[in-house]
Amino acid sequence: MLDQLISYISESLIPENTEINKDTSLISSRLIDSINTLKLVDFVEETFNVELDAKEVSREFLDTPQMIVNLILEKLNKQ
Repeated sequence: MLDQLISYISESLIPENTEINKDTSLISSRLIDSINTLKLVDFVEETFNVELDAKEVSREFLDTPQMIVNLILEKLNKQ
């Protein structure tokens, strides 16, 4: 899950040749902007079959790949 997420972010949302890992700050470092945040949300919802609440579309929940995976796992455990 983490590898799939990092691959998507690296290939689709951030500048080419930018290395990221599970703890890379995406939003607070401005590596991704608001449009790419929405693309990321779409990817997460479609790929992992979860629905994010409006309050979860924020730096508090989506700032690093690991935070995103934690949110996905939390959502999947509630299903």
